[in-house]
Amino acid sequence: MAVEAGAAAVVAAAAAPAGAVTAAAASAAGAAAAAAAAPVAAGAGLAVATFYVGKYFYKRFTWNNEAKEKEFKSQFVAHVTKKKQLIVGSASANCSKQVEQ
Repeated sequence: MAVEAGAAAVVAAAAAPAGAVTAAAASAAGAAAAAAAAPVAAGAGLAVATFYVGKYFYKRFTWNNEAKEKEFKSQFVAHVTKKKQLIVGSASANCSKQVEQ
């Protein structure tokens, strides 16, 4: 089909005066380009979808109790670290106020 559309564009371009492009030739050439690009885009979309489906199933099957515990511990450590920094900051501010007095 893309070959037929391309051939129609060549015939239409040959029949037109030099330098003039007909609407039929332009639309046939555009259709040929779109038809040629469609399989590449569909293949790329399929590859991306396959990648994300595989990633989903990997995460789904490796998300066991051990992984949950490890994730909880890392979140807890991050939380405690932030709280500790807040306490240290306020304690040092209190200490500097007492030194000034």
